[in-house]
Amino acid sequence: MRMQQESQNTIEGNRLLACYDLELSPVTFDLVWFLMGAEMAGRKLNKQKVHLLIIPAVGDKVRVERSEYEKIINRDSRLWRIHAILLPIINMFCKSDGFTIFTSRDEAIAYLSNHSNDPVYPEFYNVSFPVEFRYVDVNNQLNKYSEYKGFTASSQARIFVDTWLSTNIPQGIKPVVITLRQYNYMPSRNSNLDAWAKFAENIDKRKYWPVFIPDTQSAFDPLAKQLEKFTFFNEAAWNLELRMAIYEAAHINLMINNGPASLCHFNPNCRYIYLKIIDKNCFLATEDYFTSLGLTVGQQPTFIKLGQKWVWEDDNIDVIEREFKKMCDLLTINDNS
Repeated sequence: MRMQQESQNTIEGNRLLACYDLELSPVTFDLVWFLMGAEMAGRKLNKQKVHLLIIPAVGDKVRVERSEYEKIINRDSRLWRIHAILLPIINMFCKSDGFTIFTSRDEAIAYLSNHSNDPVYPEFYNVSFPVEFRYVDVNNQLNKYSEYKGFTASSQARIFVDTWLSTNIPQGIKPVVITLRQYNYMPSRNSNLDAWAKFAENIDKRKYWPVFIPDTQSAFDPLAKQLEKFTFFNEAAWNLELRMAIYEAAHINLMINNGPASLCHFNPNCRYIYLKIIDKNCFLATEDYFTSLGLTVGQQPTFIKLGQKWVWEDDNIDVIEREFKKMCDLLTINDNS
């Protein structure tokens, strides 16, 4: 039996059905980019809302991944991520009209047949002959439509985060949130812990307070020795809505190329610095890969807002401190203007 959450204010014919097919797509933060593509497609078709359809893969419900990935994130872990990652993402999507999770592909076929007046995304999607969304198409549409709604934290998540901040950092000090990547898959892409520890040590704590968010995959591991003295918001590793809320509350977020960073990319309320984008040793982080997505290496994407910056350099201490100072200066000028 399928799981469904649908808005009570749905207007027939005023929504787009976004078909996230797990036969083709991963159970990851790729959904953020997919939904941005759906928002752009809905804008083109003058549709106000997007209803997400999560369609199971043939057989094991989720697609087969590379063997090295399967060893770290197995099938059970990926099924868990449907509820831990995919559903919170759609709940934070401003254009959301709810979601439907199907238990079989036949259920999805029947649903789409009964809702044939609603257009689908990706265009020409069919359960029997599925097509996958393409990053390059999403970026091309974002280049065309610079304004978007994207994602936002819920009011309740903001209340919880405000309460946590009031009891965990000194009053009047601005939180600087550092998101770590500490992942056994493609470990060369992980955060430079020594550099981040030095940055947190050197930061002017009369003005700023470093708050670390651990990688979910290593959140239960003992802390690295160089990080033991610093404040951690572990709850954000397990709850995406709390993660989004602290990203919004942060004076500045600092992060490297990882999945959760996409939450900041498409939330105009998040100030962030995004580093270590390129890793020539990882096929998902080479210059050619980013070019294939429709991005220009070394330049800022057109969709970023004030207080958001992509830094095409590694997370070395000199780079981190230089970019943090630049962003602080920029925000000071803007806040005083």
